Amino acid sequence: MKNLTVAAKVENLHKVMDFVDKELKKSDCPRKMRSRAVLITEEIFTNISNYAYGSETGNATVRISADKDVLLEFSDSGVSYNPLEKPDPDIHKSAQEREPSGLGIFMVKKMADNVEYKHSGNKNILTVRMYPEFSAGKIMSTEFVCLKKEMTVTEALGQVRRAMPENNTVYTGYVTDADGRLEGVVTVRELLLVHQDTMIKDVMNPDVVYAQVSDTQSYAADLINQNDFLSLPVISRENKLEGIVAAHDVIGIIQKETTYEIEKMAALNPSEKPYFKTGIFTLSRNRIPWLLVLMLTATITGLIIQNFEDALLAAPILATFIPMLMDTAGNAGSQTSAMIIRGMALGEIKVNDFIKLIWREAQVGVLCGLTLGLVNFVRVYLMNSGDAVLSIAITISLIVTVIVSKTVGCTIPVIGKKIGLDPTVMAAPLITTVTDVTALFFYFYIAKLILGI
Repeated sequence: MKNLTVAAKVENLHKVMDFVDKELKKSDCPRKMRSRAVLITEEIFTNISNYAYGSETGNATVRISADKDVLLEFSDSGVSYNPLEKPDPDIHKSAQEREPSGLGIFMVKKMADNVEYKHSGNKNILTVRMYPEFSAGKIMSTEFVCLKKEMTVTEALGQVRRAMPENNTVYTGYVTDADGRLEGVVTVRELLLVHQDTMIKDVMNPDVVYAQVSDTQSYAADLINQNDFLSLPVISRENKLEGIVAAHDVIGIIQKETTYEIEKMAALNPSEKPYFKTGIFTLSRNRIPWLLVLMLTATITGLIIQNFEDALLAAPILATFIPMLMDTAGNAGSQTSAMIIRGMALGEIKVNDFIKLIWREAQVGVLCGLTLGLVNFVRVYLMNSGDAVLSIAITISLIVTVIVSKTVGCTIPVIGKKIGLDPTVMAAPLITTVTDVTALFFYFYIAKLILGI
């Protein structure tokens, strides 16, 4: 935490703004957050702080801390006031007569994520927090029920009742110590079911699931979804309770992420706008890149067919089974990759499960391959005048194709995750290409071996 103390004179504003900008730059704070912090500083020192209204005595202190989130603390000496509760927007009064500017504090609240005021000693302290875009801190609410371990259930329920008129998310009480550190949680339902003289420390759950203010919104949404929570506590690096994220706050986030993942799995560049509000050229531009990739990678398939041209000339009937084998390979691979990507997204599958996944999907591939192979043998045998040798060649090729495709379908997403690539982006085009290539290669190789061509 860095401090700068200057004489309480408005002429020192630029010195304070430079201090805020340089300190945030040192901590690699994003440029947008840095710009907002400087603008907030200017607004506070020109429209809100004591010396902006004629006070030329005492000092003004700025405390700044930045990691992934930014904390600005402004304090000045002089008359006690709370700009958050009684702003005076009358700009026609003189500087000495005016209360802190209503417009000024409105702008600060608009640019910041959380603004708090307290009066300590002879100082007015205004604390401003900003959180990174898409962080849990950005969407959390600072309205929650705070309880103490030493309270009885009766006292806790009284606290809940007092909070309910202004708070629509009173599902859980959060137990904190004297320093605001989170110690446990207790639901309102649990409070209603136990004896009124029971101590909170005896009914609270000390094993708290929480997110930190710098965690992503999607991480917070996953925790709420996995644990079936109505709200999730959000804490600082010091384990202090900063706010809560309610379940209804993350519904839109889950919907957006689901749409985003579906579009990427379909080899589309995701769009922020609804379908009918997106222009034709934009839709085309989002689709063309991956279509080009898939078209060009299909060249490999053509090269394999060209390489086995002698087999096709010797047994032209082999060409009629190519579409069936390629479609089956693609479907088998896509089935598996969809399940694996979903499992990784929900935290059910880890990168360390790689060997276990391959073994499991290989077994699934054998069972699926044998079932499809049996049906296919009967079909080929009946449709080709009882040609048993051809039926065996096609069936074995199909079984091998399904096993390999299932294995490829589970391997590519995990490898992508391991090397830091998005599995949903790389899965669709890569699986299509790899399964097509392997299906054709094994098909022609097995056919030549069994048919003797």
